Amino acid sequence: MFSDIKGHWAVALIDSLAQDGKVSGDGNNLFHPDKFMTRAEFSALIVRVFNPAPTRPAIVFSDVPASHWAFKAIRQAHQAGYLSGFPNGTFKPNESISRQDAITSLASRNTGIGTPNLALLNKYIDAAKISDYARPGIARATQRGWILNYPNLEALNPKLPATRAEVAGMIRLMTSDQYNSKYAVRNLFAIA
Repeated sequence: MFSDIKGHWAVALIDSLAQDGKVSGDGNNLFHPDKFMTRAEFSALIVRVFNPAPTRPAIVFSDVPASHWAFKAIRQAHQAGYLSGFPNGTFKPNESISRQDAITSLASRNTGIGTPNLALLNKYIDAAKISDYARPGIARATQRGWILNYPNLEALNPKLPATRAEVAGMIRLMTSDQYNSKYAVRNLFAIA
């Protein structure tokens, strides 16, 4: 177990992913659970957990040289459709990924839900802050019960940066039904 997750609200979720070899720390036995996750780190985690197959051609982002530590992961996550770049040809690998972008990305594959129940979004007290493009993905992730809202289950905080704990926790909820958290929306909504 990482020394900095003891007593953390997401300790069981993070630790289980670490035991599966899906998340790693900084080499000093630290995970930095409350640090904001960058788009590059998110790409690397997507590749490590899902190893997605490409569904679209590779492109070169002007701010991700071949020497960038996450070059291959960014390319693979992009080719698999988990993340997109920006209209100016950049990827912004060192920028924090927002909660709505992380959730939308995670819900972009294998939810088993064709038409999402957008009415579920009205249960969030800040539903009006969800960007239009993110609404279907967030609705799908809500239906599946994959979203973690810490510390308030009713507050999605879609435009805030996602923390490493939040992303790791949501991935654990996606990949194993045996895990739960009191901050998982599945405990708030009666989802059919």
